Formats: sequence, structure tokens, C-alpha cells
Amino acid sequence: MRTLGIDAVNPITWFRLAFTGSSRIDVVEQLFDDQLFKGRTFRDLNQPGKPYLILNATDMASGEIFAFTPKRFDDICSDLDKEPISAGVAASSAVPIVLSPVAFRNYSVSYCQGRSMPQWITTRLDGRYAPYLNLATFRLAGYAYDLRRGPKSLRDIEYLYFLDGGLADNLAIHGLLETISSPYAAPIIARGSSNLGPASTILDALSTGAIKKLAVVVVNARAGGANTISQTASRPGVVGMVESVVSVPINSTTASVSSQMEVLLQTLNAAGGGGAGNPGFTGLEVYAVQVDFDQLRLADPVHRALRDKANQIPTLWSISAENRDVLEQAGTLLLRQHPCFQRLLLDMGIGADFIDPTFAKTGCRQASD
Repeated sequence: MRTLGIDAVNPITWFRLAFTGSSRIDVVEQLFDDQLFKGRTFRDLNQPGKPYLILNATDMASGEIFAFTPKRFDDICSDLDKEPISAGVAASSAVPIVLSPVAFRNYSVSYCQGRSMPQWITTRLDGRYAPYLNLATFRLAGYAYDLRRGPKSLRDIEYLYFLDGGLADNLAIHGLLETISSPYAAPIIARGSSNLGPASTILDALSTGAIKKLAVVVVNARAGGANTISQTASRPGVVGMVESVVSVPINSTTASVSSQMEVLLQTLNAAGGGGAGNPGFTGLEVYAVQVDFDQLRLADPVHRALRDKANQIPTLWSISAENRDVLEQAGTLLLRQHPCFQRLLLDMGIGADFIDPTFAKTGCRQASD
């Protein structure tokens, strides 16, 4: 079977770029569609009873996270259901310099001129204390206002150019927060609960006790292979600088975004009534499982060897059988050794020989506090 990587370096592909004016990202998007998605759109993905998928891209002009959700596409007067999946995947993986940005048109003026502004936006922007009570939500409202081309917009946005979502949030924590607790929260249908309607959100389900156990699994898929920059007296060349410009900001952003995990956990804990012993406690148990190569213990020769192998796997659109096995081994090990994953299995009555009850109960409580 041909791979995306092989097609991308095919001379015919580059002739197409030269003679049709297509960009590199256009070719990648077409490859995704031809070989993986076969013309399917987001309507085929986000269906009742199926996992709710969110792809994140970075707005090149503002640095804001643009989540591929129906409500966000409403801001640009567009319909996510009609958008090809390949376009979203290309936008969320457009690594700067290596690939050109994905372009989207903002139809707010041409098709939605004169529409009323949602109340949540005007309330947050006009409120006297709004910038001080929650600056993140205030900025979210400001970005939505600009996208909708409000009369007092700070930016005149006619086109959007998207790059890799990892530039702003490589762990997609912001997208998760938006989905759970922001005006962009995704509606759910809670089966077997008379307290929730079809337009209820995850936060509603948590607050009413319709959801009793919530596992949040965050996987950091970054590569951290060693380089020789610190071992030579020679200044890095152009290639070395390009590699650094592409990778270092993403890794740095990932480290800072990890702190948002605490905000997410606090939000979930508050929705569940603040924990056992509080009057509003709904019985919600939150299991926060963060998976990262840094959790492999360097003092353990097996862990160290596995980490070295995993960090050397290149970021490509194809993967060898050997590298796939390494990732499966690392992922399995990291998941099984996490105290909150073990605690989740314990609380669900699922037995496993790798569970240490004392470690799980103590370690998971510490991770959540």
C-alpha cells in the first residue's frame, strides 16, 4: 500500500505544485482525502452515539486556538457538517515552514451581515468587571466578536489561515475546557437520565450527577530526542535553526499548557459539588491520567531504553512496524503504571495483575488534590 509520505515526495506531486499553483498543504489535504477519508465530511463523524471529535488549529494572525466545532463555525457563518475531514486534519497538522497554512473564508459579512450578536458575547465584553473576573473568557468573547465582524471589531477578519494546533496548545486542554464549561460546550444526550434534555452539556451532566465517573486521559505525543547543539562550539546553521523554530516553541507551549490541566480538574471538581463531604457532592469521581515519556524512570534500564527508542521515532505520515511496537510498549507501560488509571480499574471492579491498591489510592488522590 502506498503511503502519504511516498506520495508527498513523488515528482509528479511537485510538478503539480509548479504548474497549477497549488500549495504544499493543498497537496497534503488531497492526499488525506484520497487515501484516508474518501470525501467524507464532519457530518459523517459527529453523530449521536459516536465519540465527539474536535480538531484544533492555530489562527496564524492572532495565535488563537480555532476548534473545529459547530458553534465555532457559526462564528464565521459556515457549516462544519459540510467541511471535508481532510481540511480539518490538514489544518490541525500544518507544521510551520514545512507546510503552508490552510486558508478558510470568513462569510460573516457576505452571508450573515446584520445578524444579532449572541448575548454571552455582549455580556462578557460590555460587563464592567468582565476583564478582571475571567480574562480567558473575556478574550474568547473578543475573538468570537471579531470573527462575527461586530461593528466595533478590533480586527477585520476576511480570511483565516491555520497552522498546527500544537503551536498554541499541543495537549488540546483549551479545547477540552471549551467543550465542557464554555459557551462553546458540546450538547450531549444522557441516556437513562430524566434530569437532562437533549441540549444538555457535559457540565450539566456532571452537576446533576448523571455522570458518576469521568476519566480524563491526556497523551503528550511530543518527541524529545537528543541533539548535538549543546556539544559543539560551532553556531547552528540554517537547518538547525529551522528545526529549532519548528519544535522548541511547541514543546515550550506544551509545558505551559500542562498547568491548564489543573484548571480543568478544578472545573470538574466544582461541577461535582467539590468532593465527598460537601453538601452539593453528586458522587462524581474524576480520574486524571496524564501520559508523558518523562514518566519513564531513567534509573530503570528497561524504561530508559524504551524512552530512548520512542524519542527517536520521526514525525512522519507513515510508521514502521518496529516503531509501532515501541509506541505500543511505551503507551501500555505508562498507562498501567499511572496511579489514577489503576484507581479507575479498582473502582470499576476490574482486576489486573499490575494494580497496586495502596499506590493507586494514595497516588491518585495526590494527583487530583
